[in-house]
Amino acid sequence: METLRLRRCERLRLKRDFDRVFELGRSVAEDFMRVVYVENQRGMRRIGIVVRKRIGKAHVRNRLKRLVREAYRKNKGIFPEGVDMVFIYRTAVADRAKLLKLHDVERVLRRISERMR
Repeated sequence: METLRLRRCERLRLKRDFDRVFELGRSVAEDFMRVVYVENQRGMRRIGIVVRKRIGKAHVRNRLKRLVREAYRKNKGIFPEGVDMVFIYRTAVADRAKLLKLHDVERVLRRISERMR
């Protein structure tokens, strides 16, 4: 049984890990988010989140990152094992960032996970 925690080892933290995903990964786009993903040799899922400065001020960007972390944490079982993923908000979300809710992000993550398989 999987834990609902998002442990430190499940996060991409190093620049070289992000660079590897961007260099070798495939991309899936839905609505206001894009995911670049690549298989890893660790046998576990790892995520990174990118929110560009164009999207808003720091408090808005931090809220968007929290939404993705929470939606992923609750639904991480729908993503394939052994994959590094970087979730990237598109700049189109800038005008509706404050209106975005957790269920909106969960819906998009479910659609993305179906297209990744």
